[in-house]
Amino acid sequence: MSVRGNILLFLVFTCLVAGCGLFNRKKKINQEVNRFPFNQFQSHDIPVFFSRHEGPVISLALLFRGGKLNYSKQIEGIEYLALRMAIEGGTLLYSPTERRNAAELLGAKIALKSGNDYSAIILTCPAIHFTQAWDFFVQALLNPTFDETIFNKVRDAHYRNLNKLPPAPETLIQNVETDSLFQETVYGKENLGSATALLHYGLPEIREYFKGLCTKKHIALAIYGKTDTSIIRERITSALADLPEGFLADFTPFELPPNKCIEYFFETRSQIARCI
Repeated sequence: MSVRGNILLFLVFTCLVAGCGLFNRKKKINQEVNRFPFNQFQSHDIPVFFSRHEGPVISLALLFRGGKLNYSKQIEGIEYLALRMAIEGGTLLYSPTERRNAAELLGAKIALKSGNDYSAIILTCPAIHFTQAWDFFVQALLNPTFDETIFNKVRDAHYRNLNKLPPAPETLIQNVETDSLFQETVYGKENLGSATALLHYGLPEIREYFKGLCTKKHIALAIYGKTDTSIIRERITSALADLPEGFLADFTPFELPPNKCIEYFFETRSQIARCI
């Protein structure tokens, strides 16, 4: 068999292995949904999805509605970079170094996901430190500084990552699916953007984009862990009640399937051992 044939065979095999992994992960997610059902309520017009779990760790996802519907092909990836700057660029109360030190001291981890229909900033921390972790977590939403020096570093690192080849098998499958199924639709965009798209926006556009995301129409909270609704309502009242209402055109009411909530948390379980 030729070298090209061997490469093709290898790619097919790795895609099949990755596909099996995706199937098994979805099966485990469904099992989690059955074990820990989510309750839904609203606080200050912000949807909340909550599942109480008596474990030592709390996971919280701050969800941003819209995903690929929020931006055009020309500026694909802007949502990912806006959220990344919010969690890496420091806040009015915490410099990037102070935030990292506080997170390390509390055993907290912050992750980012950029999806087709919504994106999320995810906090995972020991339940006993939830109050302190929440305080610096919401600062990323309320008071990000969007420092230009940090932005240049983040953008340059992201540009290098976009040009790395080849993609992981799971990413390869997703790219093929996107290209074949959604090429002519609003989903025919890359969540992480492209090297070409990075030329069409800078820090001012990132700042304005993030400001447009931080409204009650765009956000929701999904919380999984040892707390209760009264504490959640108190946190929202103290930190998020004064967010602007915002505006969404041609959107249905925010409805998040419970398995999507679980999926965010399930994928961060590997971090739990480092959090406690």
